Amino acid sequence: MRAIIGRIVFWTAMAAAALQLHASPPAFAKGADLSWVTELESRGYRWSSTAGEEMECFALMKSIGFNAVRLRVWVDPQDGWNSGDDLAKKARRAAKLKLPVMLDFHYSDSWADPGKQIKPARWAKLDRAALLKVIGEHTAKVLKKVKATGAEIAWVQVGNEVRPGLLWDANAELSGALREIKSEGRTIAAANRANFAAFLDEGAKAVRKNCPRAKIIVHCDHGDNWSDLAGVLDAAKKVDYDIFGVSLYPKEDWGPAVKACAENLARVKREYGKATMVCEFGMPTHPFDPARDATSALLSAMRRTKGCRGVFYWEPESFPEAHGYKLGACTAKGMTVTPSPALAPFANK
Repeated sequence: MRAIIGRIVFWTAMAAAALQLHASPPAFAKGADLSWVTELESRGYRWSSTAGEEMECFALMKSIGFNAVRLRVWVDPQDGWNSGDDLAKKARRAAKLKLPVMLDFHYSDSWADPGKQIKPARWAKLDRAALLKVIGEHTAKVLKKVKATGAEIAWVQVGNEVRPGLLWDANAELSGALREIKSEGRTIAAANRANFAAFLDEGAKAVRKNCPRAKIIVHCDHGDNWSDLAGVLDAAKKVDYDIFGVSLYPKEDWGPAVKACAENLARVKREYGKATMVCEFGMPTHPFDPARDATSALLSAMRRTKGCRGVFYWEPESFPEAHGYKLGACTAKGMTVTPSPALAPFANK
């Protein structure tokens, strides 16, 4: 009897430890996409608090008030950044800090966005059946690699900013574009709405099978433009997903964009029954006041928006000297990087 009781106590403790490790995602995510961090560290950059204390980047962002991390993954990146192995290194940091992770599958060897949705080179000559198979296999492989780090995969984006579709091909039978895409008079992507939904759904199936706790996201840019959002929402009606995510990059006159985004996400919940999230947010941070005010207003607006699950700032650890990207929310002095006032609204209250 004592042996039985001992086993019960042991397995109860193990279950409790597992639950502690994989705590539920926050009801409202205040997230940061930190995908550039390993590349920047390789160049010698280090992060410091405003008080001058050097800190590991993820830990610094958590101390500011971020409670989740978003990380992108490419298929065969030329320089190795954002590969499965690079992703796992960053996911391990999130696991150590018990920060839930959003995985952002680009299904490309490099950036996939509204201007380009290029197939990975290894996938370029596959027929439709083989392409569907490799989407599922790649998704499952990455999920397993990240799970092995101990990170909690709370959300998974199948595709990145898929307003023009994904996995473009000039052959309509093999393309996932939502409209015909031309360059210099030549068709580089033929439209195939059925493939668009099938490709996304194949990724979603892999998530359901390998990471059933995770929420699946379909992601579109232009969170303040209803017609753009509706195009993707309608095309994805047969896709098995949970959250409709958007990007929002307002200019200095940010008020109308934030207002329109909140109205649009409320409409998504009302008309399509989907929860929502701002998966990417950023704006010019020099000067810092407009970015700080816009961030504060966006967080407040999204908390009031029924069905909205959170806001992720895109690459807040970055700074203009890093990649010429002017929407990062840190400043650099030499090789030391410090958070700017633009991140103040994420502070825990």
